[in-house]
Amino acid sequence: IFLPNHKAAEEDYCAGFGLRAKELELVRTLPDTSRCFLLKQGTASVVVDCESGPVRLGLAGALARDLDGTAVTLDELRADGVASLVREVQGSRGADGRRRAA
Repeated sequence: IFLPNHKAAEEDYCAGFGLRAKELELVRTLPDTSRCFLLKQGTASVVVDCESGPVRLGLAGALARDLDGTAVTLDELRADGVASLVREVQGSRGADGRRRAA
């Protein structure tokens, strides 16, 4: 888990922790008050946005675009949303589990 840190050293974060350049830039540039953090395991990383209330800054969407990723809301992570996503992915695969040609 990487919290905002404008003093993050490339040697420590990239060579030591294995962050990519875009991830290091994110850790360095997130405002201390952003309520966001980077969660990384292996090669996968996720930006967790804990913004709440009527005033939201929309940082998660901007971060996802910058990192060539996808922003997913908590509503989309609810059981019915996840089930729909699984059905969609399964529907795009053949009986052998491989993706069908479009």
